[in-house]
Amino acid sequence: MALITRKPTGEVPPPVVLLEGETGSGRSWTAAELSASDKVGRTYWIELGDETTADQYGAIPGVRYEIVLPGNRAKVWDYAALYRAARDFRDEAARAAEAGEKPPVLVVDQQGAVWDMLSEWADNRARNTRANREKLAENPNAEIDITSNFWNDATARWRKLMSVFLTTRGIVVLLSRGEEVTAFKDGKPVSGKTTWKVAGQKGFASAMPIWVRMTRDGNPKLIKLRAVVNGIQPGVDREQGLPGFTLERLIFERYGWNPQGSSAREIVPMVAGSDAPLSEMASVIELAIESAESTPQLRQAFAKIEPALKDGKITEVESRHLTRLVHDRKPQMPDSQEQAPANGRAAQVAQADDERGSRRNDDADSSAAIAIGATSNTDAAVQIAAAVA
Repeated sequence: MALITRKPTGEVPPPVVLLEGETGSGRSWTAAELSASDKVGRTYWIELGDETTADQYGAIPGVRYEIVLPGNRAKVWDYAALYRAARDFRDEAARAAEAGEKPPVLVVDQQGAVWDMLSEWADNRARNTRANREKLAENPNAEIDITSNFWNDATARWRKLMSVFLTTRGIVVLLSRGEEVTAFKDGKPVSGKTTWKVAGQKGFASAMPIWVRMTRDGNPKLIKLRAVVNGIQPGVDREQGLPGFTLERLIFERYGWNPQGSSAREIVPMVAGSDAPLSEMASVIELAIESAESTPQLRQAFAKIEPALKDGKITEVESRHLTRLVHDRKPQMPDSQEQAPANGRAAQVAQADDERGSRRNDDADSSAAIAIGATSNTDAAVQIAAAVA
């Protein structure tokens, strides 16, 4: 069988900028100024953690950004709300590009707070294991080891969010703290040695196409610029100062981005074994299930499965996965004596699957996994139905 290939486009992809530096180095101010540019459309600002400059910086002359609010009843930024906001921005950027409008901008201040949230999630999950609950019952101050499986799940959520940012057709500016910290070796501090650390998941900075370090002395440095022309390679090229730096100049002049001649990055999913990526809608429902903190919230998430299945937004295999997840989460609810609903097509699919689980062979599982990877295709949906029948 011949290899399936295509020619590279040579396009400059939409910019995703990491703007990091010490407190007081002007990260947020610089991002706010971009909204005043006549080269960009609407600017959306997500404020996370202890950053509280968005309202105040709205008084900067010329700026015109809008603060994004969490789209949940609690009005808090959890992972599900943040993921939905990122996805909605990607949809808006695609719409603007198709309509020939100026590119929208998304500012996240601070992206490091996302990793803090995921780290807390990993810690909470570790504390909830049977062994650690018993350990904490004996000593509430006992040290809890967060094992690699919990960190792997947190990293998977981080990457899932970052993939949305990287595949948008708009401009994404991620702000994060950066500072000089004591260097460590084998888990121990090295006397007299320091290193620069950017807040966030450990691979955050190295994965960014554009990386700028802000400084308190007003001399920002371009650490990385992934570009054919005027590019900067960390560890190869020297850091470059940016006199008169603005994000507008960096994006449209130095980086050379042309919104009309650019399409979104294409990230081809990688599938390990028989596991396949969920569709967009299935991912949203999964996040709602995992984020539920009570049986009523779990019921609300469950209620989304059947309509999504009927509308063709999720597959039967995904419906089965989501329904199982609901039942797995029921005992974890504070009011777990209540039972999650067990009716409707989604529940029937899961129940039928459980009854014939012992008869399902590996070939059917493999066929279903392959089909999920193309859930937008009608033929794939037919394959899924046949595989689980």
